[in-house]
Amino acid sequence: MSATEPTLGEEVIAWIEAECRVPEGVLIGQPMQLMDWQKREILRIYDNPATTRRAIISVGRKSGKTTFAACLLLVHLVGPAVPRVICSLYSAPPDADPFDLQTIKRANPALGNFQNPEEVLAMANDAKRMPAREAAFRNLVLNQRIEASSPFVMPAQWRACNGEPLDLRGRDVFAGLDLSETRDLTALVLIGSDIRDGTWSAQCTFWLPGQDLAAKAQSDRVPYDSWHAKGFLETTPGSSVSYEYIARHLRKVFDQHRVVKIAFDRWNYAHLKPWLLNAGFSEQVITEKFIPFGQGYKSMSPALRDLESIILEKKLRHGDHPVLKMCASNAVIDRDPAGNRKLSKKRSTGRIDGMTALVMAFGVAPMRTAVQFDVEALIA
Repeated sequence: MSATEPTLGEEVIAWIEAECRVPEGVLIGQPMQLMDWQKREILRIYDNPATTRRAIISVGRKSGKTTFAACLLLVHLVGPAVPRVICSLYSAPPDADPFDLQTIKRANPALGNFQNPEEVLAMANDAKRMPAREAAFRNLVLNQRIEASSPFVMPAQWRACNGEPLDLRGRDVFAGLDLSETRDLTALVLIGSDIRDGTWSAQCTFWLPGQDLAAKAQSDRVPYDSWHAKGFLETTPGSSVSYEYIARHLRKVFDQHRVVKIAFDRWNYAHLKPWLLNAGFSEQVITEKFIPFGQGYKSMSPALRDLESIILEKKLRHGDHPVLKMCASNAVIDRDPAGNRKLSKKRSTGRIDGMTALVMAFGVAPMRTAVQFDVEALIA
């Protein structure tokens, strides 16, 4: 081997640092930078003159061994250590039209022989009409690795609504407030319609306790600290979400917007109401504007139907807000025997609070009484 030609170990190091990304924490998404001890181990494994058949690495906790092992696995799946492995993956590209015949052919080389094209296209049409069937269609027909549960909204549908929302200050708005437990995500979503094109703009505010934010980001594997630094997530002082802080924010919202109705989860409302009074809300305003909204099938199902129609018609503008996007990706559908729906979440740490607040906002939007115009006065 010439002096200028890299060894396999050096190729492995270069490939990991060029192709692998940090999976979590403040550096999430950035290129991987191997530590010196990791590089030494790679050279020992791959440049062993006797050829390594098995490598055992034992280190203490918090040494980066899980990520290191994942990188080495990728080296053997798609990296420079692949020559002995042949992999043929017939899968539809993730950004292609999933219902187009050419896309389907990419994942089904036997289409027209063992597979009946008419039956496959019928499955595609069903999935196109009913988003709840799209995940199964992508998994089984397009050979894509998609969450098998029934998502409320597919990623492509959500991306189609990422237009910039209007500035809702001074406008009629409806709102949904999802109050958290003391340390979880709290979400407020305002929505307002544009009478020119019938679109609805969504304005989001999210809170988490400021204390131990980085630790929570690590435990949830979500970049809360990065979102906070970029202005997408607000923090409240201390180790819990202060309802006093939320009440003061709501007072500002009412001062800057014409809030018609605001839906709230009644579960923690008893703790919020005293702080609303303290922030300057009158009993009359609280009674007229703040609407209790249940989280079960009865309340959620009609609101989900309204929001689903808005999304399918591309009438929502959410501005690609990253926290709301996370909530949308975590939200799945639960159904009762009668077919009524409510939101659920995929994982115990998966937050859906923003989507819950968005659904509640649309749940109270139809409750506004139509304004009666005096036509003669307008003409005069």
